[in-house]
Amino acid sequence: MKRTMKILLVGFITTVIRIIGQMFIPSYEQNVLAPSVFVKQGTMPIAFSIYAFLGFSVIAAMYLLVEKRMTGSKKAKGLKYGAAYCIIWVVYLFEPLPHSAGANFINAIAYPIADGIALIVMGLLIGILIVKDSDKIVVKKNIYKSSRALFSFIFIAICFMAGRIFQYTVMDIYSLFDTQFFKTLLWVAITGVTVSAVLIWFNQFVSCKNRIKRALIIGGVLYGLNITIFNFFIPLVFNFDVTDLLIRTFVEICFVTVGTLFLPVKQNTI
Repeated sequence: MKRTMKILLVGFITTVIRIIGQMFIPSYEQNVLAPSVFVKQGTMPIAFSIYAFLGFSVIAAMYLLVEKRMTGSKKAKGLKYGAAYCIIWVVYLFEPLPHSAGANFINAIAYPIADGIALIVMGLLIGILIVKDSDKIVVKKNIYKSSRALFSFIFIAICFMAGRIFQYTVMDIYSLFDTQFFKTLLWVAITGVTVSAVLIWFNQFVSCKNRIKRALIIGGVLYGLNITIFNFFIPLVFNFDVTDLLIRTFVEICFVTVGTLFLPVKQNTI
C-alpha cells in the first residue's frame, strides 16, 4: 500500500475514533455563541467527519518531516509523535473562553480526553502503517549546549506569550482577558511553555540547517498547520467570527515562528 493511502487510512481511522469519543461527551447549555450553519441545517456530523478526516490526514503526513532522525521502535516513534500533538491540543482546549465558562468539570475534561485519545491512536497507527524499518539515523544525545537550549526554550515561550498579549490588547480577540485576567494569563504562560517544549523536541528531528527554512518547517508547518486545523474546528459547531479566528491563527503562527528562528541548528549524527 502506498504511503499516501496509508496516511489517508490513518486519517480515516482517527476520525472514526474521534467520532466515537464525541458520543460519550455530555452536552451542556451555553448562550454566548449561536450554533453554526452546519448545526442549523443538520449537516454538522458530515462536515465534522470530512474536516476531521482531512485534518488528521494532514497531521499524519507531517510525520514525514521528522521521521528520518526520530529514534526508537516503529510504534514508539509514532506514539511519541502523536503524544506531542496531544499535549498541544489538550492545553489549547483549556483556554478560558466566554462560551466555555459555564461548563462543569465533566464537560471541561471531556473534549481533552476525546481529542487526546484520538491523537494517541493516530500516533500508534502512524507507527504501524507509516514508519519505515529503514529509519535508522540516530541523533546523539546532548548535542546542544544547555545554555543555548534554555535560551531557545525561554525565547519561544516569550514569543508565544507576547503574541497572545498583543492579540488580547491590540487586536481584541475573543477571550476572557478583561474579566478573568489572571486565569487567562496563567493559561498563556502554561501554553507558551508547553508549545516551546514540544517545538524544541521537534527541532532535533528536522535536518534542514538553513535557519529560516528550519523556522518555517517547525513554526510554520509542524506548529502552524496543526494549530490552523485545531482552530477551524470551531466554526463547524459555533457561529464564530472567522476574522477573529484568522487573526488569532495568523498572529500566533508568526510570533511562534519568529521564536523558532533561534533554535539550535547544528546536529551531529552517528
